[in-house]
Amino acid sequence: MRKCYFTFLAFAFPIAAMAQITNAENYLPGDEIHNMSCSVPASAGGSGTGQNWDFSAVVDSTQVTTYVFADSANPGDIILAPAPTPVGNPVHKTSTQNLTTSINVAIGTIDYTPGLLLAERSFNFGSTDNVAFTVSGLPTGSGSVSFNCDGSGSLTTPAGTFPNAYRVRMVHDEVDSVVLFTTSTINTHNISYVWYDDAHVAPLFRIDSNNVAADGSLAAFSDTSASAEYLQAVFPAAVNTVAATQSVASAHLNSSSLSINASLQNGAPYELVLFNVSGQKVYTTSFVASSSSQHFNINTTLAAGTYFVNIYKKNSHGAPIIIKTTKE
Repeated sequence: MRKCYFTFLAFAFPIAAMAQITNAENYLPGDEIHNMSCSVPASAGGSGTGQNWDFSAVVDSTQVTTYVFADSANPGDIILAPAPTPVGNPVHKTSTQNLTTSINVAIGTIDYTPGLLLAERSFNFGSTDNVAFTVSGLPTGSGSVSFNCDGSGSLTTPAGTFPNAYRVRMVHDEVDSVVLFTTSTINTHNISYVWYDDAHVAPLFRIDSNNVAADGSLAAFSDTSASAEYLQAVFPAAVNTVAATQSVASAHLNSSSLSINASLQNGAPYELVLFNVSGQKVYTTSFVASSSSQHFNINTTLAAGTYFVNIYKKNSHGAPIIIKTTKE
């Protein structure tokens, strides 16, 4: 999630008859999306089918959490916020799309009509779209965003390998005028690459290149930069377990050990990752399931609070089991 309105962009795709991505960014109030900002790869890789995008060598920078709140002023809509308070960007949820309708920035409020498309939930390789919008508020202007799902294949990030990934290329062009003593013109031309798969609601990886040229009193807002981030985890709202099978699971955490009970396949290899509420990994281990109950010696001192246990079945592409637990 980027910090300024020039780079808080959206993407959309017409619904394909045989869509391979079916639930992109369908966030619910209470969700938390944990990403890690990282070094920017030299290239976004190739387009087309059968790609092998390997970004495992990126260097971690800062953990970024996005909180999802219900928009009390617009029932059914959500707010995406960078802190655990409902102050952020409102998102209108239709039956098939997420649209950002306004963004608050240092120079004022920017309103978009019909809205910046944050997500079209269903798309496939080859899906394209071009969405025009108008801008009002402190700036006035117009622009468009073009979208193209231009690649499919295997994606590798520091979080793992995702063999059924789809890449989206989006280009945002916008021209705005702002009157602050004198009239300034802001030209925006941003290109983003975003990777998804159908097992995760949030993007797996993204690279954003920003090119903003402003003149007059807003010349300081000119920006040529790039950023990247990858998905660590999505902690769903008010649930103890999320899994492809919706299996029942529980966990008990104390000062030196962790015990879990979950629907595990006997003899299968698993990876367990323990996150704190800020999305930081505090413990990780691999094990072969011998029963539904497993016990682990953590050998580290954990602060009291909420933790999330993610259990991944190795050599499998299903969703992890996620258990929310509390250490007193």
